[in-house]
Amino acid sequence: KNQFAHFMSPEVIEEIADDPDRYLTPGGDLRPLSVMFCDVRKFSTITEKMTPQETILFINEFLTPLTEVVLRNSGTIDKYMGDCIMAFWNAPLTDEEHATNACRAALASLELVGEFSRRVPELIGVRDKGLAIDIRIGIATGSCVVGNIGSDVRQNYTLMGDTVNLGSRLEGACKVYGIRVLIDEETRIRAGGAVGVREIDKLVVKGKDEPVTIYQPLPQADRSGAVSEQELSDYAAALEAYRSADWDAAEAAFSHLSS
Repeated sequence: KNQFAHFMSPEVIEEIADDPDRYLTPGGDLRPLSVMFCDVRKFSTITEKMTPQETILFINEFLTPLTEVVLRNSGTIDKYMGDCIMAFWNAPLTDEEHATNACRAALASLELVGEFSRRVPELIGVRDKGLAIDIRIGIATGSCVVGNIGSDVRQNYTLMGDTVNLGSRLEGACKVYGIRVLIDEETRIRAGGAVGVREIDKLVVKGKDEPVTIYQPLPQADRSGAVSEQELSDYAAALEAYRSADWDAAEAAFSHLSS
């Protein structure tokens, strides 16, 4: 219970406690996981005028609700790296809907960030009422080694594999595309029709021979930021013009969508 208390929901911890040898024995399993990286956009710029105490308060207040979203959606917190959250799904307990739950956690996080951004000036006492907080999220799905990994002195329940690297790179690619969440092809396939998406591009990732098709997960129709069927159709036509090197048509179509 002590090892997992801050990384999983109480219900999951109780189930693990009933069979501790299965989860606490050194070593790992190879299984499909969905991995999420979530980072604050322009973190250095936002915190450069804060005191160390204000920065810590900001981070704690930021990480708390996002952590709760991950746990509510059956995820496991792997670690915090400054302003970054690394989380994964389908371990230690099996989650057949791990890709769907990861996407739902990401979309819910976007809504929370809007609420948090409005609270920041009062929270840390800054005068800049226009301070905008936003995040970038990358999600990748694939085989990973997960388990208790480390030395004889200290071990962590964590994961390793190319999927982890891809998730991190997708988070970074959000900056290039001006998009808040990007997922890979395997995540889209496993999520199926439970999560609406639109294709963004084919991305050449270091260490992979074939380009990775990347997608933007979309909010449900009744949520903020939802995209209509007509907009999706127009976007698909614009992307096809771009892929066909019909630059004038692509530019006109994308300009119309962004207006």
